[in-house]
Amino acid sequence: MARPAIYRPRRPQESALYRCLEHYWEEFQQAYTLLYEKDYGPLRPVVEKTVERFLECGILRHGFARIRC
Repeated sequence: MARPAIYRPRRPQESALYRCLEHYWEEFQQAYTLLYEKDYGPLRPVVEKTVERFLECGILRHGFARIRC
């Protein structure tokens, strides 16, 4: 009988990208309107949604799924 796999959490908070977005995302959104919207258009909703989902991914307080093959 095979031993069950050991759960190893992702720990997304430890990545540089996660920490950068966590600390500066709101500030970037506010600055984007002033600095970049004129040249590049409004920040697309898909970008906002993707960043928000990235910040929730792997954080247990946002829920989890356990899958076993």
